[in-house]
Amino acid sequence: MPVVVTSLLIALTSIVPFESGEKLSYILTEFLSLAVLLTITSDALPPTSITVSNLVIIW
Repeated sequence: MPVVVTSLLIALTSIVPFESGEKLSYILTEFLSLAVLLTITSDALPPTSITVSNLVIIW
């Protein structure tokens, strides 16, 4: 859920006016937070196992 919300916030940067000067800093902050969230998510995933899952064999 946090990754989806962060991705939506990145898409909403088109609303921020270019003249305000905050558009670049906002988008960089959002991209950095997305990178951190994806790193945390990938570290939380278990490593690939050698055995094949039963669900894969059934399908």
